Amino acid sequence: MGALIDNKVNEKESIKSIIIEFLEKVEVPYNIIENDGIEKICIDLNSEQKMCKNKYYYTPLIVLTSNKDVCKVYPYEIMHIAIETRESVLYLVDRKVIRTNYNISYWDNILPKEYFARPHNSFIVNLNYVTKVTQDFVFLKDKKNQYSIYTSKRKISAFKKAFFNFGKLK
Repeated sequence: MGALIDNKVNEKESIKSIIIEFLEKVEVPYNIIENDGIEKICIDLNSEQKMCKNKYYYTPLIVLTSNKDVCKVYPYEIMHIAIETRESVLYLVDRKVIRTNYNISYWDNILPKEYFARPHNSFIVNLNYVTKVTQDFVFLKDKKNQYSIYTSKRKISAFKKAFFNFGKLK
């Protein structure tokens, strides 16, 4: 009987830590309140402005792939998007690649401008993964992947400005 109670307690703690980790990741303000020996996680609904800042970054997009499959992609998973042989190719954090028939302006309009910018007409980059910007390249990195993206002379100054402003948001 004691092992069953211990398993329930461990399960509740595990679920609690998953919920807290998610709330912190999406920057949703919360409080933990204890009432009659029961802990409750309360979301601060008065901080709607902070929640809205990240709303689109953590809202899934339904994507139709080139081979007519449908999949769900979160913007925070996208490292960058490239145009390759008339397809837009989504390079995701987990090294997954999704090919779509959408054009680059579709992605430019749908992705949140606070997190995504274009260093070149053929690329859209998630600013969270940018490690370095030069006149010729934007370097991206996550835990496992590294990419270098070409820049264009016409777009590099706007990209640097977006990256600089992104640093202020963090």
